[in-house]
Amino acid sequence: GGMQQNGQGQGQGQNGNMGVGNVIGGGNPFPLESPIFHVRQDGYIHLPVIGNVNLLKLTLHQVDSILTTKYSAEKLYQNCYVRTRYMNKRVTVYRGNSGMIFPLRNEKIHLLELLASLGGLDKELRGSNLRLIRGDLKAPNIYVINLRTAQTMQASIDKMIPYHSLILEPNDIIYIEPIRKTFLESIGDITAPLAAITGTITTILLLTLTLKK
Repeated sequence: GGMQQNGQGQGQGQNGNMGVGNVIGGGNPFPLESPIFHVRQDGYIHLPVIGNVNLLKLTLHQVDSILTTKYSAEKLYQNCYVRTRYMNKRVTVYRGNSGMIFPLRNEKIHLLELLASLGGLDKELRGSNLRLIRGDLKAPNIYVINLRTAQTMQASIDKMIPYHSLILEPNDIIYIEPIRKTFLESIGDITAPLAAITGTITTILLLTLTLKK
């Protein structure tokens, strides 16, 4: 059987390490299909059979290794494995006039991976002016990312001190600016259906005149 873990909470380590408020879910050999276990304020979690385990500031890989060792030491679960993942870490994504919550199931999810999972950037969105908002919302760090070319993207990453990376962190906010149409473009959107309607009316009039003759 395997175990799955999720996590987010106060006191959490940098870029995905386990912290207070993290949560673990598991499959067999647990009695429920996907039970959930929370990391307590002291960094410990209580698991079936093996009891209390300190997971504070551990990565998913480290948790997998420790729990696999502990469960394998039990006669009932020899040669078992443990696989963990996050469940309640998330980022907020605003795409033009719509928004959504995106869960961070793994430790290292790249911004481009997130955008690809959402269908990429369509013609209504401005990829050259994407904003990544990180940290305390009272005084957040705001990074402007230009995804127009590989060169402009790398230049944007180089300015993201001290991160130098587009790996997402819990509670990040991604804002993708919509492309605002000019007045003439807006008029074009309106006149296109009007032209179709006018053409239909003209055809009907011509047919009517022909019949009268």
